[in-house]
Amino acid sequence: MIVVEGMDNTGKSTLVESLTGKFGLKYYKSPGPDVGRAYQMRWVEERIGDSDNNIIFDRFPLISEEIYGTHLRGYSNFEKEVDLYKNFKERGPLIIYCRPPMEEVISFKDGREQMEGVVENSIQLLLMYDQWFTEKIVERAWNLTSYNYLSKDDKFRVINYVNYYLSQQ
Repeated sequence: MIVVEGMDNTGKSTLVESLTGKFGLKYYKSPGPDVGRAYQMRWVEERIGDSDNNIIFDRFPLISEEIYGTHLRGYSNFEKEVDLYKNFKERGPLIIYCRPPMEEVISFKDGREQMEGVVENSIQLLLMYDQWFTEKIVERAWNLTSYNYLSKDDKFRVINYVNYYLSQQ
């Protein structure tokens, strides 16, 4: 199970597309918050229960909802779901944190429409992602690497990391 996570405008979808093609992974895109809490819960439970390790996610609600929901709505749909986090960790996912430089992330120069509140809160959201990944992922000792699409070497490094991770499954 591979999760590509990060704020909007960080290269997640492009990286997922590349890794999906290179490794023949089954691809899932996070349903996002608009589908409602019940659907998100069911979606997460089903994906965690999937025994296939050759799957990749463009965001995973247990992570992105904690950041976006907490900042934009004041709460996460999963804040009390300790067992889901535990089951997610037990799956041993590889998490790739997409994080180019701040000025690149907050530029939104590609013109894509963003979820309400993202552009106005982009710096705070990015800082929350940074905090989440340094405090929560590292202290939990999960498989983690980062990716900066502006770095020539990062794509090669991430591909090698994914290849190693998949060979160990």
